[in-house]
Amino acid sequence: MNLILLQEQPSFWSELFDFLSEESLASILSWEFWLLATVAFLIGEVFTAGFLLGALMPGSIMAAIVSAFGVGVQGQLLVFAAGVLIGLFYMRPIFLRKLDEGSEPSNVDAIVGSTAKVVGPIADGEAGYVKVASEEWRARSIQNHDVGDMVEVTGVEGNTLLVK
Repeated sequence: MNLILLQEQPSFWSELFDFLSEESLASILSWEFWLLATVAFLIGEVFTAGFLLGALMPGSIMAAIVSAFGVGVQGQLLVFAAGVLIGLFYMRPIFLRKLDEGSEPSNVDAIVGSTAKVVGPIADGEAGYVKVASEEWRARSIQNHDVGDMVEVTGVEGNTLLVK
């Protein structure tokens, strides 16, 4: 009779916890790692909108600095977390405001405030048609307008212009 002795194989979780141990992470989380992470966040931010990856950069820069001074893994991760919070809650809103303040209205929003010519009669509360530039739009008003009247676009609801 042959007896086969089974050796206990390491589980996934034991391997993962060994990898994530402080000794293992200490060799990975150097200042070079954090600078590479910063460059990766910067490249990723170039290809995305919203300054979300960019908000991670202060944390990685701060972690690189403290790593260069020999701070341990836990300290680096705490500094990274603090820097990310600063980026998300302080810097990101500033950049998003700067991004929005110089923008021109586009698409349907650009029509609001322009004048239009009535091409289909508009009855009080009923839909008619107006021409804005070279486009014909469905329009609604609280007043009656006859064909040929000039009206001002005051808003947009779906695909219908609100005029007065």
